[in-house]
Amino acid sequence: MTHARTLPVGRLEEAQVRYAMGESVKSIARSMGVTWQSLWGVVKGAEPKSQPKTERKRSGRSTLAQDCLDNVDRWEWGSVGEAVVDALADYAQTPGNQRLLQAKVERCLSGSDAWGNFYTRDRLLDELKTPPTALLAEVDAMREKLLGGLPLPTTPRRRVRRGQEFGEEIDSDRFLARVPEVWDRSVREPVVRRQITIGINLGVAWYEKPEAVLYRGAAALALADYLSGQGCNVGLVAFNSTRNPTQSSAHAVARLVLKSHDMPLDVSAVALAVCEIAFTRTIMYVGAMRHWPGRARPGWGSVARLPEQDRQGLDFVVEANVKSREAAETWLRECVEQARAQAAA
Repeated sequence: MTHARTLPVGRLEEAQVRYAMGESVKSIARSMGVTWQSLWGVVKGAEPKSQPKTERKRSGRSTLAQDCLDNVDRWEWGSVGEAVVDALADYAQTPGNQRLLQAKVERCLSGSDAWGNFYTRDRLLDELKTPPTALLAEVDAMREKLLGGLPLPTTPRRRVRRGQEFGEEIDSDRFLARVPEVWDRSVREPVVRRQITIGINLGVAWYEKPEAVLYRGAAALALADYLSGQGCNVGLVAFNSTRNPTQSSAHAVARLVLKSHDMPLDVSAVALAVCEIAFTRTIMYVGAMRHWPGRARPGWGSVARLPEQDRQGLDFVVEANVKSREAAETWLRECVEQARAQAAA
């Protein structure tokens, strides 16, 4: 057995998620080949074993959302794993909210709750790693229907440099003139890759069906795939924008970084987070409510558009009013036409 510090960051994050899902520290440590004593501080947030959960401080910062100048409360998670660990913890800004959220998590991950789309903890954890085939098929169908006929770059841009000391072809004029540098050489021309950020408002009302999130997320991933094929560095960010979630918050926005610009696009790694309503409700909604000030309102507020401040830096945004396949296809078609127009300009 080795020390937990020898594990890469991704494995440490996996350990935190597995612990939040209810697996014991000793079981996780045994499967990862590390001592459970060294793993304890990782999964428990580096707390002493006797410290109550209600007193925990996450990542050395307060758990209360930031109250910004535009009177919007904001919170951000840096990854899907961080959001899962946060949502399945046991704390809140008021004792009443803590009891409410704990009961909500137990109920919506019981496997029999329609609001949680009949998920269990184990199933949620498994499908975060390996999304269901039907979900990935919907993303592929959305992409093929609108993007299948669009031309994608197949070869890098190149230019011919003349008068080189070596190359593929001889310049006959230079050869006859006895110029030493007689070769022509084809070289790759560096092209500046554009950085594009796609925002997804995952807001969904309590009565809406799973399809309301599925088509929205599939369209966003299809756009990300198209732009990546066009040579862009694509970033993906999900939001939960809610009006009046608590008695002390008029508007609250939770932000989840799904993919940074320097990461390759792996659709399966983020598909569940943007296409599955269970993730939206169990992770985004519950996790965000742990940070909002004041007592939760009945229904936890209403779905809202992203404030202007949160839209800054986003090149494309799919809003919460995109709830059907037709609306998602229309949004995707408009975005592709806009991207092609910008590339041609």
